[in-house]
Amino acid sequence: MATRTAEMGRAISLDDADLETVVEDADATVLTIDIESNLEIAVEFGAQSAPTSVQSVDGQPEKQLRGGQNERALRELFARYRD
Repeated sequence: MATRTAEMGRAISLDDADLETVVEDADATVLTIDIESNLEIAVEFGAQSAPTSVQSVDGQPEKQLRGGQNERALRELFARYRD
């Protein structure tokens, strides 16, 4: 099962190389959405602040995080939804 996290705004506090490593290790897909250009998506996911991360599994939202996330928090989040 691939885990998908939709990021509203700048959702994490990792540099791009660190994020790529976390995503690869978790077998996850990360999508970044500019909420200013895609307000309807932010509303659909209930994003009330930026950044907001929404974790979905099999296309269904499972968990929402507000604020920047560090590497440990992201690894723990992805680990909860592994097969």
